[in-house]
Amino acid sequence: MDPAIQSASITALSAIGGSIAGGFASFATTFFTQRNQGHRDLLSRDVAQREKLYSQFIKEATNLFVDSLDKNLENPSC
Repeated sequence: MDPAIQSASITALSAIGGSIAGGFASFATTFFTQRNQGHRDLLSRDVAQREKLYSQFIKEATNLFVDSLDKNLENPSC
């Protein structure tokens, strides 16, 4: 094979290989970024739901505690 053709082939293959590697790196970065963002959104919604549930629990427990202050052990049905 002619050295000039061999040199051109190596250059072309290097360019193609670099393009493939760059494209894959871009794809991988985008993929992992989107996956991480989705995971963060899911955790954020989960935390918000738990905060809402805990708030309801505290509110209900407070109401029951205040209600229990009006009652005594001798007559629990009041």
